[in-house]
Amino acid sequence: MSKGMKRIVSVAGVLCAVVGHHAYAGGFQLHEQSATYLGTAYAGTAAAADLDASTTYYNPAFLVQMPNNQLVVSGVYIRPRSKLYDASARSDIGAIVNSNPTTKPSGNAVVPGLNMSARISCDWVLGLSIGAPYGLSSKYQATSIARYMATTSKIETMNINPSLGYRINNQWFLGAGLDVMRLRATLNSAINFGAEGYVNNYGDAWTYGYHVGVGFQPTRDTKMGLVYFSKYFPHVSGYVKAVAYPLAAKPTTLTSDITLPDRIVYSISHQYNDKWQAVGDLEWVHWSTIKTLRLNYNNGTYSSENLSYENTFRLSLGAMYHYSCAWLFKAGFMLDQSPINTLHRTARLPDSDRLWLALGAKFKLNKFVSLDAAYSHLFFKNSTIAQSGNVPGDTAKKLYGNYHSSADLVGIQLTWNFV
Repeated sequence: MSKGMKRIVSVAGVLCAVVGHHAYAGGFQLHEQSATYLGTAYAGTAAAADLDASTTYYNPAFLVQMPNNQLVVSGVYIRPRSKLYDASARSDIGAIVNSNPTTKPSGNAVVPGLNMSARISCDWVLGLSIGAPYGLSSKYQATSIARYMATTSKIETMNINPSLGYRINNQWFLGAGLDVMRLRATLNSAINFGAEGYVNNYGDAWTYGYHVGVGFQPTRDTKMGLVYFSKYFPHVSGYVKAVAYPLAAKPTTLTSDITLPDRIVYSISHQYNDKWQAVGDLEWVHWSTIKTLRLNYNNGTYSSENLSYENTFRLSLGAMYHYSCAWLFKAGFMLDQSPINTLHRTARLPDSDRLWLALGAKFKLNKFVSLDAAYSHLFFKNSTIAQSGNVPGDTAKKLYGNYHSSADLVGIQLTWNFV
């Protein structure tokens, strides 16, 4: 093993422990495995438009184009703003909930990322990525009008992804990666069957998937990439804390099975001249694999939410301006569909279609170190909620209202080249 590869493995051992204990995400599907493409609204990912070690995750086929061993460490801060207003609700027994009709759930989060690459031979390159491909974070106050549908909702993931890239010839490249993901979930809500209480659900699971990619470079200035990310099939198990539960036999443990969607990403990058570069992404996500969220309890009862997610597309377009050898500027926008329709919107994830606008910059400090910074603002389509209880004996609870949401994302990144 070369000295550079030994240093990468040593750093990975330390950072894997750090990311493993702090992997935390906001949203549900996350693009932020690095901050490299935050400035283009994640356009150009599968074509390695701004080539670095994060292609380990986005499309491992382009690992073979890495000029040297590399380490990339990133963090993206997500600050969502959401307001439920003009709301009305009923409790589990159908009583009117006398709470403020306006409430603002919180859910700030930081998404860390670690990506590395190490050349094995002329035609083979090894990569390792550690990040959070899925996540959810929202919290309503204990007295919120939405509390009987949701209080705390949190999904945390950590994905460990070793990948290999292979050069077929100077135009065609192949890559594949194994995805080993840890998932932890917290799904809490208040209950009131005559007395105020709560049911708090906690679960975790290990699950496995893979992704495979192909890269094509027909000319020096044009690159295209296509990558497939497989489904995950986590079997979640955990425990329950319940107070004022309506049955004498309270649930104490739970299990749940869910299928996380597979998806396909196509990207293109074209260098028009020595200054301007255009990039694009088109992604299809198989969200219809998720129909319900059901928690099975050990007392014979269950909790269920009807989700009925729909398949979605994402379109990202961007540009990069190579100002000098040291400076690279980026901009982009994204049209991102939500899998949630109005009939099945829930308080846990009151998502809607959104528009991203993004700016970013990269500064090459020297041959060893580069720094990235980027900012994106998300405009969500205003939406409504009309959610009802979905379990026999608990259909009286209701939540009606309107949501207005936006979000800001700020990313920073350090790239270290072992040359």
